[in-house]
Amino acid sequence: MINEQKRNEMLSNLFLQYYDYLVGYCRRLVGANRQDLQMMVEDIVQSVFLLAVEQYDKLEEHPNKIGWLKKCCKYSMKIR
Repeated sequence: MINEQKRNEMLSNLFLQYYDYLVGYCRRLVGANRQDLQMMVEDIVQSVFLLAVEQYDKLEEHPNKIGWLKKCCKYSMKIR
């Protein structure tokens, strides 16, 4: 129960802290002024947070959580 609470807290904090940042990051990668891609970018960021839930153990141990999230966003958009 405590581990689940810790997990939920960490993921919630990451989401609140980095969601807007990651949306901006992805928008810059695809062209910041492309409004037609806004929904796609938000979907990608949301899917990355779902991946974070699924792969919590990897993310928890990772020394650079924002780096992990950014790399997942980049790979989700197929930009290398």
